[in-house]
Amino acid sequence: MSVSIDPEFVAALEPLMPRLGEAPTFPAGDALSRRREINRRWAVGMETWPAIHDVQHSLHTATTKTKSESRDDGTEISISIHRYVKQGASPSKSAVVYTHGGGYFCLNVPLYHRVMETYASQSGVQFFAVEYRSPPEHPFPAPVEDSYAALLWLQQHAAEFGVDPARIAIMGDSAGGGIAAGVAILARDRQLQPPLAKQLILGGMLDDRNTSRWDALAPFASWTPDDNLTGWWAYLGRDRAAAKDNDAVSPYAAAARVETVAGLAPLYLDVPGLDIFRDENLAYAARFAAANINCEIHLYPSLPHSFETFAPRIQTAQVAIANRVRAVRMLEA
Repeated sequence: MSVSIDPEFVAALEPLMPRLGEAPTFPAGDALSRRREINRRWAVGMETWPAIHDVQHSLHTATTKTKSESRDDGTEISISIHRYVKQGASPSKSAVVYTHGGGYFCLNVPLYHRVMETYASQSGVQFFAVEYRSPPEHPFPAPVEDSYAALLWLQQHAAEFGVDPARIAIMGDSAGGGIAAGVAILARDRQLQPPLAKQLILGGMLDDRNTSRWDALAPFASWTPDDNLTGWWAYLGRDRAAAKDNDAVSPYAAAARVETVAGLAPLYLDVPGLDIFRDENLAYAARFAAANINCEIHLYPSLPHSFETFAPRIQTAQVAIANRVRAVRMLEA
């Protein structure tokens, strides 16, 4: 059976190719070179997103402590949280804490402004995007602990924003999807009260063991196996990434390693069919279905990882965004 790519996506990408250029080849593990190039290409893609004029953006600060995997060293640090709220209406009672993608080592919230504005505008729900510290400068557990601290901060300041603490979800794409899944596991294990209302994982980077079959997808992979190795090496360290022993890697870092999904927040998950994360995402969602936890799953065929970044106006991208918006709006019910 042959694998093909959506022709509408190809047509939408074609005008961008002179500016995107050929993807340069960097050795696996060169996170800093990849960061510069991925950030540049992402900025080009964001120019294709419609401008949003009815969302107010404000910047807030939360305090957390630096931590290793085994201890809290007590040093306080500040992290930035960007709030996006639709203008001209009363703020929603629900909210989403968003963890951006970028393979754990690249991208940032400013590069996601239009994405956040789109979700806030179309849903009417308040979005709070976390500027978590990134590897390789700040490896695990910094990104997931920063994002969990943002969730706690929002619960503690919920009244200030008119938010019901019981209607807060965690949402993220790519590596941010992996962080969101890790935050959901932390929330369960630390007995967060009120519990997390929902988790939304978009093409999540969930499994450091990289068990998906890549051969047929390789010609279409916008996120390559070498990119993936670079991300996990930066996040976990080379000695521990892809370790066969489940105890060697925390499920807070690689959610696919979690022993049981019992007690986790309801799940919304979507993934493209030409994404090297496809199989690990579908396997993760299947565990929720088997555990009778509410879940909604979407597979978008013939499209690569983060397809909507560079082709937000194609039909499938519009469907995907509408599905996510609808899932977020359900927090208001």
